[in-house]
Amino acid sequence: MNKPRVFADFHNADAKGRVRLNCAGTMTDIERQEIELQNGQFLILYSEELEVESVVHYSEEEKLWTAVIDWDAIQDVKSVDTRRPDGISSRTIPYQVTHLIPNIANSDAVVIRGVSLGILSAR
Repeated sequence: MNKPRVFADFHNADAKGRVRLNCAGTMTDIERQEIELQNGQFLILYSEELEVESVVHYSEEEKLWTAVIDWDAIQDVKSVDTRRPDGISSRTIPYQVTHLIPNIANSDAVVIRGVSLGILSAR
């Protein structure tokens, strides 16, 4: 079964520990992949360096979609490469950067010390 990958803010959880699927990055991924959320649907949630399987659940209390996850099953992903429909690769590489690196792999990049480096390239 193909489980779509959707960005999630793991800090945006409700009192029951369900991750809310209403942040801008999540909505962008859902719209871009043309996902129609429904109860019981499986998704893979990811952030800059984390990933976990989830089950979609509509919260009647908050009137929004959430995802039930096993907080102990969250995996640290060292490098995630996802190919967008337009052929652009979005790669997140967790790495401690101590200086600006110009023109990495023919990409424009802004590097900030201590932050994961996000690189876009059309390869």
